[in-house]
Amino acid sequence: MKNVLKKGLSVSLCIVILFSLSSCSLIEKIKELKNKELLPTPEASDILPLYNTSLTNALAECENISCSVQFNVYDVNVTSDSENAEIDLLDNAGKQLSTMILANKPGFSDETITADEADKTLLRSFEASDMLELNFDRTMKEEKLLNKWGKEIKDENGEPITEIKAVDNTVKVMFNYYTDTVITEATTDAEGNAVDAVTQREFAESEMIEQFFGEPHDKDAILAEFDSVKDYIQVNDYTFEYTDCKIESNIDMEFKLLQNVSYEKNMLVTASVTGVGSLAQLGDFTVTFNLREENAYSFKFAEAEE
Repeated sequence: MKNVLKKGLSVSLCIVILFSLSSCSLIEKIKELKNKELLPTPEASDILPLYNTSLTNALAECENISCSVQFNVYDVNVTSDSENAEIDLLDNAGKQLSTMILANKPGFSDETITADEADKTLLRSFEASDMLELNFDRTMKEEKLLNKWGKEIKDENGEPITEIKAVDNTVKVMFNYYTDTVITEATTDAEGNAVDAVTQREFAESEMIEQFFGEPHDKDAILAEFDSVKDYIQVNDYTFEYTDCKIESNIDMEFKLLQNVSYEKNMLVTASVTGVGSLAQLGDFTVTFNLREENAYSFKFAEAEE
């Protein structure tokens, strides 16, 4: 019995020691994060050079790059020149139709490459003329101001005084290939109701989109991918137009390293379709949908030694 008690006390003591050590380590980590120097937000004129430098550094220092291509179909609409109640049913089943279109994951890929292979990707540096609009922001949070004794500083009404601070040294950079122009400012009508602003969105020219997001995919190959729905519909042809394409990235400002970047190419697709099999009675109809193609890149770096 005494041996069992001794063993139990020994195990308990080991657990306490290990917990204490891990707690100390955790506390040190928390202190380290809390005391980490937060860099100021760059000026707008510094963002593009920061991106280009961070990309160069990332390619020089990364172990590898994870690359993925994914597609998403949404806002599916089905219309026909002839009145047909079943066309309306198919239109209402847009979500199911989009699932059918992507059933075989056409165009999807996932691979890991080295920096030496980056020239085969969309990754590149940019100039100001390479986009229509550049935006950037940081993740912010509201914190209460404290005095040197750690007490809240309050205003004349007794309310805590707060300030908005960045939470880390990551800056999110966005290259937009579209612009929004305000046609009518937000206002209030005679009844006091808020009226939203009216904006007009203009998209970049196709040549610019294809220069930075890649050439269009081979049409025959795309049509072949619709074999997943060949028992229901036959896609005869399609056209598309580019919409609000954009590039989004995250940059570690402390080390000037590009962490990840995604190229989001959005298109409005119009397809000429014929019903077959159980949908043969639908005849010819038109399917329009928004298609999003995302090429995403994530850089992996060696872990810093303690």
